Amino acid sequence: MKNQMIELESVGAVMVKGVVYPQLIEGGYDTECGVPLNECDEEWFSALSEEDGRTIKLYKREEARKNRISSLIATHISMENGMFGK
Repeated sequence: MKNQMIELESVGAVMVKGVVYPQLIEGGYDTECGVPLNECDEEWFSALSEEDGRTIKLYKREEARKNRISSLIATHISMENGMFGK
């Protein structure tokens, strides 16, 4: 999943770059009321449909994978810098 807008119909919200926003009736979303996904409470998660829940799980899994890769790259660069005295 890229950083596209992910519609979460079951909770009337959209998610963009890991931030959840209320979806507006006329389309789009309220950019001033975003909440980071990791700050959403259990009640919000329990209101998700099965499909939206799978979407969130997939998003979290992909983000965790990206973070692991970034960490490995940073470790590799750090080790190279240590080996070559940079």
